[in-house]
Order: sequence, then structure tokens, then C-alpha cells
Amino acid sequence: MKNIIWMIIGATFLTLGGCSRIHYTEIEGRLSGNNIWTRDNSPYLLCNGDVTLEEGVVIKSHAYIDGYTTIGAGTIICAVMMALVQHDLKRLLSYHAVSQVGYMVLGIGTGTALGIAGALFHMLNHTVYKSALFLCAGSVEKKTGTTDLDNLGGLAKVMPLTFGSCLVAALAISGIPPLNGFYSKWMIYQAMVDSGRNGSHLWIIFLATAMFGSALTLASFVKVLHSVFLCKRSAELRHRDIREVGFSMWLPCIGLACICILFGVFAYRLPLNAMIFPAMGGGVQFSGAWYAGSATVPLSSIRGRRYQIVFKLRDLGAGPASGLNEIRHCDTSHRRG
Repeated sequence: MKNIIWMIIGATFLTLGGCSRIHYTEIEGRLSGNNIWTRDNSPYLLCNGDVTLEEGVVIKSHAYIDGYTTIGAGTIICAVMMALVQHDLKRLLSYHAVSQVGYMVLGIGTGTALGIAGALFHMLNHTVYKSALFLCAGSVEKKTGTTDLDNLGGLAKVMPLTFGSCLVAALAISGIPPLNGFYSKWMIYQAMVDSGRNGSHLWIIFLATAMFGSALTLASFVKVLHSVFLCKRSAELRHRDIREVGFSMWLPCIGLACICILFGVFAYRLPLNAMIFPAMGGGVQFSGAWYAGSATVPLSSIRGRRYQIVFKLRDLGAGPASGLNEIRHCDTSHRRG
């Protein structure tokens, strides 16, 4: 029965994709205006709404956009709900893989260059942090012989490298800044807002759904981290001598966790400029700024002095060129008698 359901879902995706391809092929010769991409200069044919079309074509285009984004939003919520009720670690991670694909479909469904760039970046990020999570799960299974969350626990002290890698990857998939998962999701969120300006009427629902999905993802991985690493050992593991896995197993986990941090803090300089934007052929514009370097500056008292960091969100045009725009130094030092 499950196989039949998945076959129906797959057939639906293929049908919608084929119909959309035919539809855009039919209207390609009838578009006029400046705010479009054509096949002559891009592999994608997008309609942002600021064009002159024959009657009814814009309505059809928005209908297809809303259809794709509906599928993406539904995939996010349904898959993450299934992940929340799992007790096997590998099965839980598999459902989260389906949920993250929903963000990619959502980004493509916005019909904007920024949305497609965000979807491609999220696909790249997903390969990194999901690989780290599965490798951590494999390390846990090798040392304990099980992936049942009810039979694990207390591994943070004896497997600190695996725990640290899993923690970073879990925060990345949950969209916690300044890690890579947040940046790609932020691009998709921004694209949904832009699609609202271009005529989509359901963008606020899709945006709220995507953000709610991230919150549920974080809740799911809080359960994972607690069940596997932070709670008391189960009766099955209480008297076993468990140690960290070997060098060949923890090194890939650490490396992937470091990539999650680098692709988040230096997202615009490394993966976007080097891989995503060249594949898009340029033309990707940001509506706002996210500068991870400034956002990660700790706000703390140093020798009785406090630094107030002020961020300004402004239109960037070609890309995020700045983030920390103003630093005001406020001397609040005082002496206690």
C-alpha cells in the first residue's frame, strides 16, 4: 500500500512538471517586456509578472506557481510530522530528507531567480549536513549495535567528536544561524516575499508553513540529541564499555560539520559566488542583507564597556555587500564603591 501511495505521488510530480513545461513552451513566443528570462540566455523560463501577456496567461502562470509551492509546503509539513513520531534514528533522518526536498520545491515554485538559487544552495547544503548526520548515526550504530532511540543515551561523554559533529549538523538542518542551512532557507523565504510582490496571493501561508517546518525540525533533533547523547544510558548500554569511533570514522563527520559552518559564515563568498551564481548565469538579486560575520559578533561587556551593534536592512541590488553598517561605542563603565 505504501509503495502505491509513493507511486501516485511521483506520478503527480511528473504530470505537473510536464504540464508546466508544455505551458511555458506555449507562452514563450507571446511574452513581451523586460522582466523575463528566455531560453536564449538561461536554461529557465520565468515569469515575474511585470510583463505584457495575452489575457489569461498571467493567471495560469500564478496558478502553476501556487501549485508547486503548495506541493513543497505540504511535503515539508507531512514529512517532518512523520519524522517526529519515529523511534529509529535512521528512519527519522530519512523522513527529514524528504522534508528538506520540500524546501527545494518551494524555492523553485516561487518562480524567481533568487528562489531557484536558494533551492540549489539548499540542495548543496542538504548533501553536507545530511551526510554528516547519517555518518554520525552509523558511528553510533557501530559502537552500540542499535539505532533505536529508546535503547540509547549517555553517549556525549564517551563519543564527544561524534556528538559535536551531530550537534552542528542538527542545528544546520534546523536553520539556525549562522550555519549553512539558515542561509539557503533565508534565500527561499526572501524569494517567497518577492513572489508576493509579483502577484502570488498565498505567499504568506507558504512562508509561515516553511518557518513552522523549521521549528518542528528543531524539535525533532532536540529529541534526537537528548535520546542519543544527553539522557541517561539505557539498561542495555549501562554496563558496556563504549568509546569514540576510530579516526577514519570521526574525521569525515568533523570535516562535514566544519563545511556547515564555513558555508554559513562565508556563504556569499564561497558556495554562492563559486558554484550557485555561475550556474544561474547571473541576474540574482537580494532584497535584504544577511551578514553572518556581524551577526556572530558577541555582544558582551569588556572592561566595563558595552558595544551596541546596529544592523540596517537595505536594498543590495546585485548581492549582500555589507551587513554591519554602524557600530556605536557606548561607555557605560562605572565604579562601585
